[in-house]
Amino acid sequence: MAIFLAVLLIVLMAPFVLAQKLFVMVYEGDALHTIEIVLRLVEGERQHIDFQTPIGILSFLPAVFFMQLGLPFGAAFIYGHLMIALLALPAIWWVAISRFGRFSGYWFAAATLVILTSWSAGIDQASVTLALHYNRWAWGLSFIAIAVAVMPPRIEGTARIDGLILGVMMASLALIKMTYFVAFAPIVFLALLAQGQLRILGSAIIVGFVIAAVATLLGGLEFWRGYYADLQWVRQSEVRNAPGFPIPELIVGAQYLGGTLLALAGGLFVRQSGRFVQGYSLILLIPAFIFVTYQNFGNAPIWVLLLPALYFGLRPDEEKRNGAGWDLRDAIGFVGAAAVALSIPHLTNIVMTGLRHVGATGETVSIDFGANPVLRDVRVSELRAFDITAIQTLAAPGALFGKVSEFMDKEQTARVISEPVAFMGLDLPQCNLTKGLVAATAVLAKELETLLAPLFVTDIVAQHWIFADVPRLQGSAPWNYGSLSGIENAEYVVVPTCARSDEYRKTILEKIENTSGFRLSLTHDTPHFRAYSIAWDEDEGN
Repeated sequence: MAIFLAVLLIVLMAPFVLAQKLFVMVYEGDALHTIEIVLRLVEGERQHIDFQTPIGILSFLPAVFFMQLGLPFGAAFIYGHLMIALLALPAIWWVAISRFGRFSGYWFAAATLVILTSWSAGIDQASVTLALHYNRWAWGLSFIAIAVAVMPPRIEGTARIDGLILGVMMASLALIKMTYFVAFAPIVFLALLAQGQLRILGSAIIVGFVIAAVATLLGGLEFWRGYYADLQWVRQSEVRNAPGFPIPELIVGAQYLGGTLLALAGGLFVRQSGRFVQGYSLILLIPAFIFVTYQNFGNAPIWVLLLPALYFGLRPDEEKRNGAGWDLRDAIGFVGAAAVALSIPHLTNIVMTGLRHVGATGETVSIDFGANPVLRDVRVSELRAFDITAIQTLAAPGALFGKVSEFMDKEQTARVISEPVAFMGLDLPQCNLTKGLVAATAVLAKELETLLAPLFVTDIVAQHWIFADVPRLQGSAPWNYGSLSGIENAEYVVVPTCARSDEYRKTILEKIENTSGFRLSLTHDTPHFRAYSIAWDEDEGN
């Protein structure tokens, strides 16, 4: 098992370590978001205190560590990825040999390590990206925690080791992305309690408290207050509380129904085979899996990759029949085989990201066009960087096809045609950037240099300071879920003509208009943006 894991890790990470660069193929906006957070941490800002983000600090510390050693961002991020995998490797090995049989153990080890080292944004594409790396790390660590809690140990006297692993995994989930901790902690607790594994549970709780105490010692209570506030900020956001499909689609949609049925059938068969705790635990995991998938951008059902290990690991050693006369050993085997068939294309696709990275062709540019030397090894294709495209509503009043309203009655117009967003008496085009965000941000950044002041940009992302000599706004959110974070430190409000997200821009502008304490005056009206100077009321200050 140890040799298998070592070889697999080399195969998965060598294409990136040897490349000496990181080629970002999709989701450049998410890449800039991650880059901004890491750079701000490297420069001494404190996460959840100096800037807002719902993502936990452990998602970025590995890259920060290697950048502080002098590595450029791309290499630091790659080695950070490798560090997480290496730290998790002993736990993967131990859980695989102590909780599973031969086939199920190898499947568990492979699936967990593949997810931890994945560079794909989902399970249905093989394009390399920085986006959502924390989701993949959290899924991998969740697999380990779930296996420790649900699978009965095959080796006696291992409670302390199991508790140590479980405590580290659960604490890490809380510090990577709280969604996973909230979803899986109750099931982990109940599964161990129902099995009478109190020593494992107690050890895990102690380890978790120790890690929490260390985090408190380093960051203070202010860190936890800020983390909680950031989570509430996103939960209450009008535009971000659910970034994808509704829950019913995640249960019975074409991409998800197979996994849902397999999970339910497997749980029922395991319960009927006499493993009541494991069977009920598997059934309880279904809503937890769906909840995490619901909260994640892209809604990738990565949890299906764990099912084959669970089912084959819980398959009875001898024939057992349920009330209908079915041989449950065969039934669980059939469900496990179906889960393998469902998972193999996804695993193969994720593994292919390494080959895509090695085989990347065409001219590339650094993601910030050379503005920052530490980003020289983060590359994007010229086509995706410079080919700026957008979605613009052409049926709105005054737009190219505005006369379509002549064919509609008032009710149809109200349902179909949305009115243009207006701010300070001026209409804005309904425009969303879809490609070329890097170049669009660079162009706007160069123009914003002339303002020579801190700027509050009314969009979901505002990494203009990375591209040009634009002062970074203190207190701003790297990924703005519709708040006014940092506006108290700004001298201008900047409204992009074509935003990364028209919906977020609209939400932010509405909040500005409904906020008292300052007055805005239009000072710059250009094809790419409008800038409004901020005059704070005397009793408010700045």
